Amino acid sequence: MRAKLLIAVMLAALLLTACQSPAGNQEKTEEKEAATARTEEKKEVFGNYAADALNGIKTNTNTIFDQAELTVVYIWDVSCASCKEEMETLGDIGREYAGKGVQILGIARGINADNEEEAAAVSAAASADYVQLIATEEMEDNVLHKYSEAPVAMMVGRDGEILGDVVAGTKDSAYWNSKVEKYHSKVCVNDHPADCGVG
Repeated sequence: MRAKLLIAVMLAALLLTACQSPAGNQEKTEEKEAATARTEEKKEVFGNYAADALNGIKTNTNTIFDQAELTVVYIWDVSCASCKEEMETLGDIGREYAGKGVQILGIARGINADNEEEAAAVSAAASADYVQLIATEEMEDNVLHKYSEAPVAMMVGRDGEILGDVVAGTKDSAYWNSKVEKYHSKVCVNDHPADCGVG
């Protein structure tokens, strides 16, 4: 009798588990979809801005981002003493990773007719031979206003997505090399032979 009762209880438990599994799985699927949606909502994009470079060339950020798998965007101003040394470091890194799907983009803030030549001279003295855009009012209003002090840097993918956290303050070459390796490995799709050739 006890054996029959035990079997009946076990069968009832199995039936309950079988009945509840689909609902449990459905809940888990819905939770996963909601988490994915939240992640997608948090995706931050730099945006496309037409701007002049310090060398006088007119371009836009999307055109620049499209030229590499990963762009290190370095935001600086002429009053920042530590920026000059870091611009030199980034110039070295830009040359090291040239043709490997990685590039550097400088954005100079607070540039006007009075100090544009000074900014160009700072860039040249630092051997920062990557594109140096002049920050526009639209850039300031939509992105740069969040960062009051220079320097600030961010990693941006080919689609303009800002990857990871924004970096404030100056860092050394070892730091930048590790960041480039980390984020390039995440965005590399190897759509031309040199894209994934970092390291």
